[in-house]
This record gives sequence, structure tokens and C-alpha cells, in this order.
Amino acid sequence: MNILEFIQKLLSFFKRKDEVKSLPEPQAIVRKPVEPQDVWVLAVDGGGIKGLISAYVIEELDKILKSKNGDAPLSSYFDLVAGTSTGGLITLCLTKKNSISTNDITCLYLHKNGIFFPHPKSFFERLLKDKYSIDGMLKYFDEVFKDDTFNSLTTNALLMSYDIENSTPFPMDKTSTPCMKLKDAAMATTAAPTYYPPFTLKTDDKKYCLIDGGVIANNPTLWAYAKAKELYPKRKRIHVISIGNFRKKPTFNQDSGSFSWLDFSKGNLPIQTLYHSASYENISALANVLPDLDYIRIEYHNNKEESIKMDDISPLTLNRLTMMGKAVIDENKSLITNLADKLISYKKSKIV
Repeated sequence: MNILEFIQKLLSFFKRKDEVKSLPEPQAIVRKPVEPQDVWVLAVDGGGIKGLISAYVIEELDKILKSKNGDAPLSSYFDLVAGTSTGGLITLCLTKKNSISTNDITCLYLHKNGIFFPHPKSFFERLLKDKYSIDGMLKYFDEVFKDDTFNSLTTNALLMSYDIENSTPFPMDKTSTPCMKLKDAAMATTAAPTYYPPFTLKTDDKKYCLIDGGVIANNPTLWAYAKAKELYPKRKRIHVISIGNFRKKPTFNQDSGSFSWLDFSKGNLPIQTLYHSASYENISALANVLPDLDYIRIEYHNNKEESIKMDDISPLTLNRLTMMGKAVIDENKSLITNLADKLISYKKSKIV
């Protein structure tokens, strides 16, 4: 090879090197977040002290999730948590900043129930006033929720109440009542008529007189479904894990005349019980036919059991409720485990 050929090869080499240098820099591949196709909702019924059954079931789900996927709070697996009355209180405990553990929620029903059901007022006092003083509840909610509002919650939450001033449902959540204090919402959703006084809420231009949401949605599933559709309009399917407690289906003597509907010896007026039961059946019937709703119901089933009053905190009743809670868990163990697996998969799918 002569000198001229060598120089030409050398120039050719540097020319190719320059061409390589001039190629565009490879661009980093940016993965865009994929919008999930599902919504997962936890909905918790009202029922006073019977919420202990719900608390046991929720605690079991939480235990399984933690054993499989670490210590993330239960609410982080859901897009929305909804509750009415005692279920509303559970909802706030789960979704507040520094959430209350599921074990502590169970202990609240077992060991601190006197906060909600103190010694009742005398018979004569109750003719003019409600059955219980709310002083203990006001103090407890102030200690637990302080001045936090719905805007402070770590997960979307929906609580149900009813406004008797304007005769309309009163849902409470980040979009409807973002600045409402959680302690006020807790008082509103638990203000069961005859047990506690209505909760008065005043804004700049309006007054609301709020009572227990159980009068319209003791099972908040359909309201939670509507809220999920509002929050996530592009998602295809909504899964609602609906946690009930214990409800004895009523039976009536059809031949007893008008007074059979006014039998005070049964604890509640039979006609009230009928309306309450019919509302439950209506919700279940509708939830099971909505095409984009996956309705998963967990509650205690045994109509041979004696009914339980919402404020019966006797040791015997607490023991009965504990046994019921354990029975529900045993009966639904595989279902709860399967739900935990699905929730873990869903949570991981949202991590980019």
C-alpha cells in the first residue's frame, strides 16, 4: 500500500466516525401512566354497635393484605371508601391522615363503646330529649379528627347523612363538602333519630339539619357507585366490597290488625323495621343488575338469631357479636383471601 492509499483510508475512517457522531442521540423511552380500567370501593353499613362485625371483617382483610404485601394502610388499596353511620365512622378512621389501625377500630367497639352509648337518660327526660348525651362523642371526635377537613384525607371518602331542614340527602366528600370538618361529618352521619339530636351545620348562606344517613342509605353501595362514576368516568368496571353486619329479616303476623304495626315490645316499630328491610333488599336487587358493577356482599346470615339493638353494649351482646364476626370470617375466608390478592394486583398495576 502506497502513501496515497493509506491517507485515503485514514480519511475514510475519520469520515465514518464523523457520520456516527452526527447520528441523533437516542431518546429515553418515557412510559406514560396507564389509566386503570377498574375502580375498587369499600362500602361499610350502618348499624350502631353491630359495626363490630364489620370491624372484624375489615381487620381480617387488612391482616391478609399486610401478610402478603407489607404494611401499606388498608385505604391505599381502594379508590373510594364509603360509609353510613357507624360505617361512616369506620370510613373516617381508615382514610384520615395517620389512619387508625383496623385493630384499634375493633377495640373501639369492644372497649370504648361507652363514648357512643353512655348511661341513657331517664324515661321522663327521654320524653322531651334524645336518649343519649353527645358530650362524650364531641370530645372523642375532637381529639381524633381535630380540625381536619375532607381535603386532608389520604383516600377519597364518602359519608351519608340526611338533611331534614331541606328534605334532601346530604352526601359528604371531597367534592361536595371539601372544607367540612371531619368531626362535624362524624356527628352528622351518626345522628340516629331518638338516640342523638340532629347535627346543625351552618354555612354563610344556608342552614342544614343533619341526621343519620341510615334513613336513606344504611348500605351506601349505590351512592358509592354513583360517586365512583363521577370520580372516574373513563373506567370500565366498579368493584364494591360491601361490608354489612347483622340484620334479622322481619316476619309479621298478617292477621293481627293495625296494632301489629305498633308493637312497642319488639324494640322497634314493626313498620319501621319493614321499611328498613325493604330498603336493603332494594339496594341488593339493583346492585346485582348494574352491568358495570361487581357487587361483593359480606355479612352475617342466620335468621334464627335474636335481633340485636344498635345500642346494646352488654357483655353478652358483645360476645355474640364477636362470635358472629368470627363466623363471617370463617364462612368467607377464601373470598376475603381472593379479594386481597386482587387488591394487591390492582395496587401494583397503578405503580409506574
